[in-house]
Amino acid sequence: EVLNRAQREGTDIDARVSVKLIKLHRSFPQLASITVFDRGGEVIAASPPDSIGKIVNLSLYQTALVGSRQIRDGHIDPISGQLVVSFAFPLFAQSAAHQVIGIVEVNCRLDVLHDMILPELQHLNLFQDNERIYLLRQDGLVLMAPEGDQQLVGKIAANHLMPAQLLGSDTAGFKIVAEANRIESLAGAARSTGFKDFAGLGWSAVVMQDLRYAYLPVERLQRNILTVGLLVIGAVLLIVVMIARRVN
Repeated sequence: EVLNRAQREGTDIDARVSVKLIKLHRSFPQLASITVFDRGGEVIAASPPDSIGKIVNLSLYQTALVGSRQIRDGHIDPISGQLVVSFAFPLFAQSAAHQVIGIVEVNCRLDVLHDMILPELQHLNLFQDNERIYLLRQDGLVLMAPEGDQQLVGKIAANHLMPAQLLGSDTAGFKIVAEANRIESLAGAARSTGFKDFAGLGWSAVVMQDLRYAYLPVERLQRNILTVGLLVIGAVLLIVVMIARRVN
C-alpha cells in the first residue's frame, strides 16, 4: 500500500518505505533488521538504513523469488551481527498478481526471543532444577543455550547433543549419555517437523539433566516405599504379637 501510494503521489518510494520500516522496527525489539530488496538483489529500503544500496545473495531466496513465503534458518544477520531466523515475503506487482518485484525480509533475534519465551515457560512449572535446554538447527548448529553455555551459540553442537544421535529417525525420545566431563546425563530431545506455510524450519530441542538429579524423584519414591513397607511390616507384627499374647 505504501509503495502504490508513493507511486501515485510521485514521491520517493524508497525513503517513505524506510521510514515505515524504522517505525515498525522500533515497535518490535525482537527484530534485528527489516530489509526490502528488488529482483536484482539491491537493498532499496531498510531499518536500520545502513544496508541500503548493498547487494544480497539472491541464491538464498529461491523460494521467495518464485512467489512463496520462505524461512531462512538460524544464521548471522550481516547488518546487526546477531544470530537470527529470517522470514522472507515476496512483493508482487500491482498490475500482475503473480509477478515478484522484490522481497521483504524480517530478521528475528533469537537471543531476544529466548528471553521473551523463558518466563512464559517457567510459569508453566515445567522446568526442574539443574535442567539445561538447547535449541538446535537441523544440522546441529546451536541457536539457543542455557546460561553458562552461551559460548556454544552459533557453533555446531557436541556429539552428545546431536538430535540424530539422540533420536535416530524418531521425532522424540530420550537416552542416557556421557558428557565431556564424564558425568552421565539424561538427555531428552524433540524434533520439529516444520510449518506448512514456511518450509525449511526443522529445529530440535534437547533437554539435559545430570543423572543424579534426574534419579532423585525415583530415589525419593524408593525411600518412601521402603519406609511405608517397614511401617506396614512393623504394624502387622505388632498386631500379631498382641493377638498371640491374648491367645496365650
